[in-house]
Amino acid sequence: MKKYMDAAIITLLILFSAVPVLAEDQPSNWAAAEVQTAIELGLVPAEFQSDYTKPITRAEFASLVMQLPRMEDSVAQDMVGNDPLTRQQAAKMLYQACEVFAPWVINEDEMITTVYRGYASTDMPHSWEDGAEIRSDARAPVNWCYRHNVVNGMGGNTFAPEGGYTREQAILTVLRLYYTDGRASSNPVQNEPDYYPVYSDYTMSSLRGWIDSSLNPHTKEEVGHLADRDASIGFVIDNVGVGVTYGHLIDPQGRTLLTDLWGAEGKFHSAQIDEPYVWVALSDWTQSPEAPVYGVVDIETGQTWPNKTLEDVTGKTYPVQEHGPAQIVQIETGWYRLEDDEGKVLSETYENAMAYVGDDLYIGWVGENPRTYDVIRCDGLNPCQVVRTETFRFNNRVFDLGGGVYAVQNTDTQTSVFDAFGDTLSTISTTDAVVLAGSANGLLYFQSQGELGEVYYTQTGKALPPFRF
Repeated sequence: MKKYMDAAIITLLILFSAVPVLAEDQPSNWAAAEVQTAIELGLVPAEFQSDYTKPITRAEFASLVMQLPRMEDSVAQDMVGNDPLTRQQAAKMLYQACEVFAPWVINEDEMITTVYRGYASTDMPHSWEDGAEIRSDARAPVNWCYRHNVVNGMGGNTFAPEGGYTREQAILTVLRLYYTDGRASSNPVQNEPDYYPVYSDYTMSSLRGWIDSSLNPHTKEEVGHLADRDASIGFVIDNVGVGVTYGHLIDPQGRTLLTDLWGAEGKFHSAQIDEPYVWVALSDWTQSPEAPVYGVVDIETGQTWPNKTLEDVTGKTYPVQEHGPAQIVQIETGWYRLEDDEGKVLSETYENAMAYVGDDLYIGWVGENPRTYDVIRCDGLNPCQVVRTETFRFNNRVFDLGGGVYAVQNTDTQTSVFDAFGDTLSTISTTDAVVLAGSANGLLYFQSQGELGEVYYTQTGKALPPFRF
């Protein structure tokens, strides 16, 4: 009898071992190893060990986060629900979880040293290509998660703030949060730091050096001589004055270019770059008798076009101006509005001026004394929305800081920083009168004639201390 029972058991074992594992019960190849690690660490309840590519809800993600050590029911109730989880919601929940699971990671941020006490990694911006969709209350958590390698992008420097999360993606981010508590070396995700140019003067053409997102200083030789790290040509202004302004072209290594072009010895009155083409105007005192007044050169091939413009060589119209997703249409003299490509009216009508700012933002003139503009958001398809109204110090300049963040200098001593939804991120007040010169990869660069001198501010409104190189 026992022999027959043993045979039956063996038969059943063979039958069960032959049952294939369903594909949905296995994580994707790219996630499999880390999912297994998370399971072995006890971070994944049994009910989440299947359907790995299924979208996860906020309630399910909260349940997953609760598996971290020292966690209790600490996720805010307004974050919990059965609707699908978005990536920016996940960042908020992960940041909140870290405040309970490992608060020392936040309180002892690697940036908070003796010199930079009071600064945190959330203060240093990262400019996502789709950062305009990040809500103001999610910006700090998204930035913190990126800086601490809890999340990374979706490719092409995009974050997909409103994109969904699958179970396997959620498991991996919880595992990476687990790594922040003294296990950073185990994390396969190591996001690159951001670098911010420190300029030598208000022209923002030459650099003293760089700082990174942990506020470590770097020389030009370490990072590069061009403020745009993706560029291969830059124009450095050497002297400014009526009739005596000139500069020179450099490569990322700081080497002077075109030193033998038309006898100019590398000095040009001005330059316009559309790589690989460069238009230069020659300085009067460096011209040889045979030299043209201006011309175009192909940096890659060395071909030259004396006394030709970029328009002549490339067929483009300069300066190249974007109009954004909607068209600014003048309906009669001095009156403007936004329309779609088929003439559908999308905004109210504005007198005197309208301008495109960047992303899907525009401004429309409202009044003078003080100069005031509406900030308008328009996707080119639906009716526009006025997201805020701003006063301007002396012109209609809205500074695009990158990542869906903007700045307007309201007075000599006040500047507003806001996002594409019109939410205020900070209001910067200075003791001296300043001029907002521009953006240093998301930092605000101010110049002052007073004791303040030059100063850099974060988008969160913190003045950075002087840099030493």
